[in-house]
Amino acid sequence: ALAGNAVPPHASDEQADVAPEAGTSAAEAQALPAATRIDFPRPSRASALEASPDGQRLALGTSFGEVYVADTRTGELTLVSSIGEGTVADLSWSADSQWLVWSEPVTSFGSRSRLRMASVAKPGSVPVDVTDGRFGDKSPVFTPDGKFLAFLSNRSFDPVYDGHSFDLSFPSPIKPYLVALSAVTPSPFGPSVDPA
Repeated sequence: ALAGNAVPPHASDEQADVAPEAGTSAAEAQALPAATRIDFPRPSRASALEASPDGQRLALGTSFGEVYVADTRTGELTLVSSIGEGTVADLSWSADSQWLVWSEPVTSFGSRSRLRMASVAKPGSVPVDVTDGRFGDKSPVFTPDGKFLAFLSNRSFDPVYDGHSFDLSFPSPIKPYLVALSAVTPSPFGPSVDPA
C-alpha cells in the first residue's frame, strides 16, 4: 500500500513523488496500479482538493478562482466554474458523488463569499448559486440524507455593548445555517404539516 512518505524532489525535478510504505517489497510496489497524471491547461495553484465518496472523481479549487473535476480513471479534467480571481475553498461532495458544492469569493479581498453547487453527473451543467454573496459563507456540507446543505455564515449582526469602552461589538457573528435543496422539503425546525 502507498503511504504519505513523500520523497523530496531532486534539483531538476519540481514534483514530489510518493514512496511505498515501509516494509513493502519491490514486487508488491510494482503490482500497485500505475498513477494517473492529470495535466492542467495552464499553470495553476491548487487551493482545495476533495475526493468524491465513490472515489471516481477529484474536485480541485484553485487560487485563480477555478473549480475543476478530474476523472480518476481516465485523468480527464473538466472545468466546472471560473470566476477569474480569488481562492476557491471548502469543496464538498454529496453522498452519491453527483453534486459538488464550494465557497468562492465575491470580492477580490475575500471578505464576502458565496456558495455554489453543480451537478457533475451532467457534463456542461451550469453551477447554481446557493447563496448570493452578501455575507461570508463557508464550510458547506451536504446532510447525510441529502435533503439539506449546512454551512457557516458570517451574517449575524447582533450588537452588544462593550464592557470596557463605550462602543458596540459583534462577538459572535458566525452561526450555522441550513438550506433545503428542494422546494418540497419541509423545514426541520418548523411545525409538522403531516396529519397525525
